[in-house]
Amino acid sequence: MTEKQKRAIVAESLAPGAVVSAVAYRADVRPGQIYRWRKELRAAPAGSAEMLIAPAATMAWVAGAARCVALSRRF
Repeated sequence: MTEKQKRAIVAESLAPGAVVSAVAYRADVRPGQIYRWRKELRAAPAGSAEMLIAPAATMAWVAGAARCVALSRRF
């Protein structure tokens, strides 16, 4: 699987309402693989990833989820 395909699958898995197991089934990969790719992308150095275009609603959802995680770590 190419990097571009991996990034597209990860982006799809982050869409609002997306179910990782359903995305994995459509992509013919295991759900754990998607979680691993997410982790790898988060750990990649800044500027090392190509730009990924996603709908604004997806980006707002991801930003909101990140804020929730940050808040939950404080408590």
